Amino acid sequence: MKTRRFIVYSLIYIVLVGIFVYSLDASEHTFNFLEYSLTLPLAAWIVIPIAIFAVLAIAHIAYHGFEIYVFKRSIKKDEHLYNELAKEVFLGLDTNKEFRTELYKTPSQITKILSPWKKYNEIAVSNDELDNVVKIVKSVQNGEVMDLKKFKLPKDNKLFIQNELNKLEKIPNYFVEVVKSYQELNDEISKKANEKLIRLGSFTDIKRFGFEKSGEEVIIMIDRFVNDEIDMNSEEIFEILNHHQITKEQYNHSAIVLKDKLTPDTLMGIFERLKSSHQDAEEAYLYVLFELQMIERVREILENSDPYEYQNFRILLYLRENGRMVPANMLFR
Repeated sequence: MKTRRFIVYSLIYIVLVGIFVYSLDASEHTFNFLEYSLTLPLAAWIVIPIAIFAVLAIAHIAYHGFEIYVFKRSIKKDEHLYNELAKEVFLGLDTNKEFRTELYKTPSQITKILSPWKKYNEIAVSNDELDNVVKIVKSVQNGEVMDLKKFKLPKDNKLFIQNELNKLEKIPNYFVEVVKSYQELNDEISKKANEKLIRLGSFTDIKRFGFEKSGEEVIIMIDRFVNDEIDMNSEEIFEILNHHQITKEQYNHSAIVLKDKLTPDTLMGIFERLKSSHQDAEEAYLYVLFELQMIERVREILENSDPYEYQNFRILLYLRENGRMVPANMLFR
């Protein structure tokens, strides 16, 4: 209720009460206090306390009305200050704005934290809940693993994705759990988990999840086998190399690194089968023949091929026939 309306209604109420009481009893009553006495009509004695309470109520309303007025003015001034602060923060300027109300205190702190120039990274937020959120976000950005379940974030949320990537880096074998839950490699998390699986997982786990492997991933597995990091038999080696995405260079690399790891018969058997279905494996097969000193077989293949093909092996064969024992690796990559 507005102050003016309250005053009018109060006066009307006081007058009506006085008239009503006076109409019922017009007698006078005397109030004595020590040596003082005061004689007034009964109606006056009834109206006076009501009037006093009305005056106090009006004073109370006026006081709080003034407070509200001052508060509104402070908010208006703080709004202008906040706009200036936001402008300075986003322009990368130093700012020291002081707000009169608490209303803009937390927003100003959040605005500083959101500075694109990272000038206020260490500032604290007075609101405990928001401060906790800010600390969690910073921790995730710094590579730490945080519990985000209470936020119920969607799986395409950037914070959720980064936290999952942190888990893949920090928690041993977490990549196996992630790969289990994905039907296909279609996002950053699943691709990272598959990469960790190829580089760190056992061959049993790698086989268990039937995602198609790239040529680069196959070579990583071959290198891990050569370094005794995973176990594979000859059939499994053939299966992963019997892949349409393997390039000539990757077949060549596999032949070079497997030469000292497999027995001659096993190595020969794998690349003989590969060259039958993959043209890009023919050069690697020639390398295996050359390293196994099967020179007649190499000569036969070269004689039955076009003169411009396999120039590096023609040079190696020429040098070998002329008494120069040059390692095949010198001309074969």
